[in-house]
Amino acid sequence: DEGGGGKNGSTNGGKKGGKRGSSTKTKPVVRAGLHKPTTDDMIVFEPGGTHNTIKFFAAEQPMKDQSRVRAFRFRHVEGSMVSKDMGLQHIQIGDQNYHLYLHSDVVAELLEPGDLPVQQAPRSLLSTRYSEYLAEARSGVKNDQGVIPMVPSAPRAPLIDRHYMKETKSYELITGEFIEYGKLPGNNIKLFVREEPKFVEQTEEEEPLVWHIDDSVFAPRKFGQGDVGNTGISDSKDYVNSERMYKRALQVDWRRLMALDRFAKFFKVGDGVDEEKVKVVLESLKENRRYATIFSIFEYFCCFNLNQPFTMSLGAYNTLMKDAGVEEERGNCDAAFLQKIFVTVNVEVGDRQSKENKANDDSSLMRHEFLEALWRIAVVKYPGMDGGDAFVTMFEHHFRHRPPSTAMEVGGPMSVNLTIATMDVDNFRKERLYTEQVDLLLTKFQKELNHVYKYYASLNPQGGQATFDLEEYVKLVTDTGLLQLTSRRDCTMCFVMSRMRRIDDLKSRHILTTLTFVEFLEALGRLADTMSVPTEEEFAAMGANTLARYEAAHTRLAEEAGEGSRMKKPKRPSKTGMTKTQPLASKLYVLLMHMMRGLAIHYKGRLTSGKDFIILNHYLSPEEQIQYLGE
Repeated sequence: DEGGGGKNGSTNGGKKGGKRGSSTKTKPVVRAGLHKPTTDDMIVFEPGGTHNTIKFFAAEQPMKDQSRVRAFRFRHVEGSMVSKDMGLQHIQIGDQNYHLYLHSDVVAELLEPGDLPVQQAPRSLLSTRYSEYLAEARSGVKNDQGVIPMVPSAPRAPLIDRHYMKETKSYELITGEFIEYGKLPGNNIKLFVREEPKFVEQTEEEEPLVWHIDDSVFAPRKFGQGDVGNTGISDSKDYVNSERMYKRALQVDWRRLMALDRFAKFFKVGDGVDEEKVKVVLESLKENRRYATIFSIFEYFCCFNLNQPFTMSLGAYNTLMKDAGVEEERGNCDAAFLQKIFVTVNVEVGDRQSKENKANDDSSLMRHEFLEALWRIAVVKYPGMDGGDAFVTMFEHHFRHRPPSTAMEVGGPMSVNLTIATMDVDNFRKERLYTEQVDLLLTKFQKELNHVYKYYASLNPQGGQATFDLEEYVKLVTDTGLLQLTSRRDCTMCFVMSRMRRIDDLKSRHILTTLTFVEFLEALGRLADTMSVPTEEEFAAMGANTLARYEAAHTRLAEEAGEGSRMKKPKRPSKTGMTKTQPLASKLYVLLMHMMRGLAIHYKGRLTSGKDFIILNHYLSPEEQIQYLGE
């Protein structure tokens, strides 16, 4: 190409792209809109304007790429075989014929019309005397013929025919209509309004969305997730403690017991073990969920030790034996004998430096030791029976049939402790916790709760690892003022019962004594369920939406009525295990709002953990922000 490229004076950048002006397939711009160039090296593309005026340069001269409209010319060679079948058109520029290639980044000429074309003078001779005719008509004077001249029509200038959007040229070609400036055919547009029946698309009725626990905040219990402390997945790999888990836990406990000579002697036959007798005993423990109930009793009475509620202390053991009616004032199972059993089963054998013996508390009972104690007590209490039969008899008589806590007829009311202890810990999950309303509430607070959990878990890391154990849980409850709404024992029980049960309580000791994030959420739910909080109607009557505002309004009304001295509230009794009247979601919402308010006060409106932080100011009223934050 000896012609080179051309550009205009624009310096704005644009999208790259081009269209061949000389191709019949793309409607060459030189077909009807090419105007006579002002010089041999300049050409104007339709619809005109400065930006469409192109000056060509010599091939050896560099071109800038900022131009919005650029053109390239290629010399036409007669008889060329390359372009023979391409149907290319060419045009004469100067004394040479050229093919043109146009590149434009102007999206629509109507939006950027460029220069307004200059109107030409009217071609009609009437224009020379138009003002005179107009003056005569307006004067109202009759002319020589006795007629008042009519106002002549104004002469029309030639229509603008070269300023339009290139994209609408096809409309003019198809309709044969000439469209004035702007290429908007407005003269012939007519608008009509009519009402048409609404079209209702026939679609299949969509099924309403159904809440499913697999999509909830509790899902990590079944599928696992990156929880602080461990993977979050439970040994049951389910949302409740499975029968498979209990079966494997019994196998672990029984294997440890049979490794002790003092226990294995009950099943000795000659130099071996009576495997059939062992099988019968194990089946009887599995039957009617006896072992699962023993598991629950052990876990509940461990909570009597508020600071170490993972093993059964001597005091808790003695309380259990009294509540179950096992202890006798006179007879084989008096207090001294029962204490002797406690000491006997608590003796560790083997390597005291082993991992299991280090995890085994020397002054309290582990799970398998508690099972051994029950076996030994049953053998003595029912001396005429086989060991397995004696164990089942004692369990059914004293732990299943609601025995009295004092000297009453057997079969009377069971003690409160044993009533709660024998409840299935999963009932709360299935009936109260795993609901759509609770899930929606926890999801709403999930960001704040996750931050709170990680903050407290990092306060006392174990081996460099963040752990949320009982100490951190009690600190959170204390910092937020929740402890004033419940009891320390209920806090401990909620912590223990919220954990998914583990197959091995020695090897999983670290996991057993800490809470995952989901277990932390359950602990808050259980804690809320122990509290006596106002109902929605009571909140509305006081014009309050939080517990703090409710109590403030209650106190103010009492003082106005002269009852301020009687406003001191007694310690709230424990509500664990009692029938609930309010939905858990309602009570949990009150707890969460109160907890967040307490955190906002305790940490001055901002809780920071590492590089992350959350703002808590909005949980305080404007008056409280001034009072506690100084804002």
